[in-house]
Amino acid sequence: MSHRLVLLASLVLSAGCGGAASTTGTTGTTGTDYSTRASAIAALSGSVSSGGALYKSTASPTCASCHLADGSGQPPTTPGLIEPAANDTDEELATAILKGGDAMKSYASSLSDQQVADLIAYLRSAFAQ
Repeated sequence: MSHRLVLLASLVLSAGCGGAASTTGTTGTTGTDYSTRASAIAALSGSVSSGGALYKSTASPTCASCHLADGSGQPPTTPGLIEPAANDTDEELATAILKGGDAMKSYASSLSDQQVADLIAYLRSAFAQ
């Protein structure tokens, strides 16, 4: 797993900004392989506007509540999203969102494939430099 993917997994969509990571996957079982779903998501066309609305949503917690509106993050708990948005593949970003990380829960059961694709489109548009 790439260093960037590990960072992104602890970043994107942090739920609770410091809560324990979930290993629950798309089927509700521990140890789910996210690669098939991440590949399918990477093939979708995401909407920047829908992804931006989701990133900045008023629902709590939001992506922006931990990663900040400008994607700079709050190191060391939530590193920034600028480097991963610019350098990781869509599949790597999707896997990070689905799987979660140290300070971020899994979003595999709470976001649709299209919502994940929309978030990726927004991350690339807003933060990739």
